[in-house]
Amino acid sequence: MTIRELQLIELDILKQVIAVCRENNISYFMLGGTLLGAVRHKGFIPWDDDIDIGMPRDDYERFIEIIHDALPEYLKLQYFKDDIEYHKYSIRVIDKRYKVRRNDYSNEIESYIWIDIFPLDGMPSSNIKKRLHIFRPLFVRLLYAYSNFNLLVNMKRRRKIFEMVLVRIGMFITKIIKFDKRKQLYRIDRLLKKYTYNDSGYVGNFMGAYKSKELFPKIYYQDGAMYDFEDIKLRGPIEYDKILIQMYGDYMTPLPPEERFSHSIILDEANN
Repeated sequence: MTIRELQLIELDILKQVIAVCRENNISYFMLGGTLLGAVRHKGFIPWDDDIDIGMPRDDYERFIEIIHDALPEYLKLQYFKDDIEYHKYSIRVIDKRYKVRRNDYSNEIESYIWIDIFPLDGMPSSNIKKRLHIFRPLFVRLLYAYSNFNLLVNMKRRRKIFEMVLVRIGMFITKIIKFDKRKQLYRIDRLLKKYTYNDSGYVGNFMGAYKSKELFPKIYYQDGAMYDFEDIKLRGPIEYDKILIQMYGDYMTPLPPEERFSHSIILDEANN
């Protein structure tokens, strides 16, 4: 299976999710590389192999409540509160017909093809409280990464020196200390819900790969804007230029081939 065939499977998952959102008046927005792909390529970044969308916290929780009965049989929601084996905080919708084997972590892992859905959460208005609030979820997120190091820490991703040091510390400390991963997940959940989306001037995706770079004025997400993405239109935030510059810098210049990153390596048809 080619990267393009993988993308089209993910696009089918996305269409099913968007249909549920439309029918139930649930807001969603493209995030990160999906928004970048829409702006720069009017679809997937050619070498990218995932889709990221976000939902305001109330919509995110309502989506979790209704999605189980709204999906076709071959799709499934993964959510840490429902599945003790699921190792991420944010939810995924997976296609059970296809699997991917990945070698971007310490151990090779296998999972179904998926799209990621993140909650968009609020922040305090005070600058001091805002900085403290950004730090606390990120610190607990670090402890959680240490609790499940082989499944959560991407060993191939480009990182700043400080992050590389944290990874090296994790490789050592996880051999002698065991962190309770379920406890850390519930701590993250409580922290992210402390400030409501509706009452906040700044909101964002605390669980994204770009961390504090994914926090923006809430006005960007109020009504949003529609963008071309492959053969459909998807909702994304306004002020895409400010968002993408904050996250990627010169986002209109594609990365050189040696720096292009994708998650998957081998695709197989799953046994149903």
